[in-house]
Amino acid sequence: MVTVGGIINGGVALVRERPLAIVVWGLLYMAATFGMMTTVFVPFMQLTMANAARPGSIDPARMFGLIGEMYLINFLMLLLFTVLFAAALRAALRPAERAFASLRLGMDELRLIGLALLLTIAFFAMMMVVGIVMGIIFAAIGFAAGSDGAPNAAAFAGIGIGFALMTVVIYALPIFFAVRLSPAFALTMLRRKIVVGEAWRLTRGNFWVLFGGYLVLGLMMMAVYLVIILVVAVPVVSMNGGMQAFATSMAQGQVGGALGVGLVIGGALLSLLAGASIATWAGGIAAATNGLLGTTNIDYAETFA
Repeated sequence: MVTVGGIINGGVALVRERPLAIVVWGLLYMAATFGMMTTVFVPFMQLTMANAARPGSIDPARMFGLIGEMYLINFLMLLLFTVLFAAALRAALRPAERAFASLRLGMDELRLIGLALLLTIAFFAMMMVVGIVMGIIFAAIGFAAGSDGAPNAAAFAGIGIGFALMTVVIYALPIFFAVRLSPAFALTMLRRKIVVGEAWRLTRGNFWVLFGGYLVLGLMMMAVYLVIILVVAVPVVSMNGGMQAFATSMAQGQVGGALGVGLVIGGALLSLLAGASIATWAGGIAAATNGLLGTTNIDYAETFA
């Protein structure tokens, strides 16, 4: 049986059991993030600042090239994250399979990448449909509230209701489908084939339990991120003259002194947190999946022993 405590304990257990793997996952993820910033973000900032100083001086071809590189790097980051998540799931679901930090490049990774792309495409298609439906609703509200074209209180009230409804739908739908399909990655790892329908069937009637467990895990990670921001990021930005001066220093590559030290410390902490986040979510999803299947690979009673 799946429980909120089981999901939380599953995430915590994997963090406790695989500290070295967490360091490796975090370093790989942060190294890729740093590479993305230096190859795309910094040049993009430099072009933007140059255009602000001399309007019209920007090279359109260079800008479009950077945008294309940004999409490519985002895709590569998705692939890397999927490989790291596969390693974390392998550590949680098949701990007997030994590999350095549970990292491999094989059919498991290809299946999870295929699943990630399938769900990403489905998400964008769903949001397009939602956008079309919301556009029709807005048009109907506007026509019903003020068919003569003159603005009135009813029209403004209708538009406000429409925006509120759109906000709820935009946030609620992705969360709902993400929770209902959350076991898909773990099931794909277990079944050694891409699984979607079984995940949807298993989570029927368990939405709120799963949502509660994932919410607590998310709040735990958010709290740690906020601590790092308050302890490291805010002082570093303040010591360098504020956000604008900080962004200028980053764009110009001036990262010496206090800024350099702060970035090193912050990068190290964020690396550990990135690895811990991957382990926490993979462990929580693995525990939820085992609970739904009625099996377990983790002794939750010993998690906090």
